[in-house]
Amino acid sequence: MKIKSKFLILILFFGTVGQSIAQENCKVLLSAIAGKYEGECKKGNANGVGKAEGIDQYQGEFKDGLPHGTGTYSWKNGDSYVGKWSNGKRDGDGIMKIKKKDGADSLLTGVWKKDLYLGKTDKPFKVYARTLQVTRADIEYKMTDENAIILTLSNTTGNVPSLNGQIAIKATLGQIAISQGSYTRVLNVSETAKQLTYKLDNVIFPFRAKFRFGNQEIDALFSEKGVYTMNVVLNN
Repeated sequence: MKIKSKFLILILFFGTVGQSIAQENCKVLLSAIAGKYEGECKKGNANGVGKAEGIDQYQGEFKDGLPHGTGTYSWKNGDSYVGKWSNGKRDGDGIMKIKKKDGADSLLTGVWKKDLYLGKTDKPFKVYARTLQVTRADIEYKMTDENAIILTLSNTTGNVPSLNGQIAIKATLGQIAISQGSYTRVLNVSETAKQLTYKLDNVIFPFRAKFRFGNQEIDALFSEKGVYTMNVVLNN
């Protein structure tokens, strides 16, 4: 019995030492948390469930040395994020707690994509507001190397004679009041009796702006790089 007990102790000892060595040789590839790692390892990188500490801290799932899956990240300044990760970036549903020096901490709940907060849903765009005569504001997104916003403006009554014989004025794109991002120029791509097409070129995303059409307005956000087509219908 004593021999078996000693043998079991040796197995446990060497198993612990082996695990400790594996921990020391297990890499975390995100520099801010690459100081110390405890957890599962595969091919020299953190894989599976673990905890990493450096300037910041992370506890949760890893893949190929990076946070991937579900985990909690805590920044040095007191901010924290609990939610989904992909290749070392916040990606998916999550809750961000922003630490405030004065007053209660603020919470940001919703969807992230490549560390960028998209909002309450997973779409890379959002229409925040539109005035009454904007009957539709549909947006389509395509991930490409080009960064642009194509704006198609349709007037249901523009250039159409009314009952008193007067011609309704066709609305056009006016002021673009930018609150986030930028663009280099606006091109007038095409024009028909009831439809105008504009293109905002070389857009820097995320891009948010209020688009004016006569006395009507749309407030919209475009989060990711690519080409967006916004189809706007005015009943003016």
